[in-house]
Amino acid sequence: VISDNENDTELDSSTIVANGNQFVWIPVEQFDEFKREGFIQNIQENNFVSDEPQDGKYYEPKGDGINVNKEATGTQKEAQEMYKSVKDNGGFYIGRYEAGITDEETTATGIRGNMVCKKGVKVYNNIKWGNSIEDETGGAIYVARKFATNLGYKNVKSTLCYGVQWDAVMKWMSDVYNTNGKRYIEDSTGMGWYKKNISEGNLENKTGVDIGDGENNKSNKVKNIYDMAGNVYEWTMEVYGKTGRIPRGGCFNDNGDSYPAYVRDYGYSATMSNDFYGFRPTLYLY
Repeated sequence: VISDNENDTELDSSTIVANGNQFVWIPVEQFDEFKREGFIQNIQENNFVSDEPQDGKYYEPKGDGINVNKEATGTQKEAQEMYKSVKDNGGFYIGRYEAGITDEETTATGIRGNMVCKKGVKVYNNIKWGNSIEDETGGAIYVARKFATNLGYKNVKSTLCYGVQWDAVMKWMSDVYNTNGKRYIEDSTGMGWYKKNISEGNLENKTGVDIGDGENNKSNKVKNIYDMAGNVYEWTMEVYGKTGRIPRGGCFNDNGDSYPAYVRDYGYSATMSNDFYGFRPTLYLY
């Protein structure tokens, strides 16, 4: 785990705010295995495309881990940079917690407030992916990308979790088993905040539980990461068809067997926002 506390030695704390944000290193030891996976949804590899969105297929730009096209812009360039970083460094960082919010004031860009990635704060839900499937200025992707810049992090960029990164986390967690003998990633019952194990008060108010807290001192921490399953869906960079951004991980209104940690939901409008949806930032070195 790295953090931006004043005593942290991994980041240069002389130029950043000591907010206590935390990230966990995800190892990718074999780069040729850094690819999107269907897991038990039986999504075939030919349903994953990277050239352009197609009806009925899951799209996400990718890189070869070697080249970064100087002519590329936006997500295409970012994806190439991220793949190269993963290959060069053998992994990436993911938020130890879902994005949280400490300031509800709405900004001129339509963003509600300041994002943090720390324990015990209100989950940053009710946020759209962006202003459209291609306009990345008005929602979770904008907030995630601004995070590292706003805090002055050096030699690292932040972004919204890519589908391939989510799948890398699932591979890393695939040896964790639930109490019913099934793998955590395919049945997260009792290990994520779902309607069967979250208080009626939270269900009635349609809110996720505070980041990393759980209830009755329980913990849904798996390999040092909280809430990959349940609590709120998390927007990713992946697209379904030509119009839908994909959320992952289920939410507090679902059940852990039907919507476990790995779940890749069908795409929803990038402008949709409600209490079920939040996000999680990732970091890559450059």
